[in-house]
Amino acid sequence: MAFYARKVKGNAVFVAAVVTELVIVLLFILNEYGKISLGFLWLNMVGAVMVYVLAVLLQRTIYRNSHRRLS
Repeated sequence: MAFYARKVKGNAVFVAAVVTELVIVLLFILNEYGKISLGFLWLNMVGAVMVYVLAVLLQRTIYRNSHRRLS
């Protein structure tokens, strides 16, 4: 994230990663029960794209005023 979206801070990335992990587990379970048909390797792509997009959206909305100085 640091190389591609420099304005996105750690809090937004952490929340995006946790939410994405829950979605990926849900997609895996739905795939195992035959509700959806999704190849196992597609979970990697879905997870990577979802973390990036969700982190940028969270940073621009919820975490936009979270600039704290350590002084």
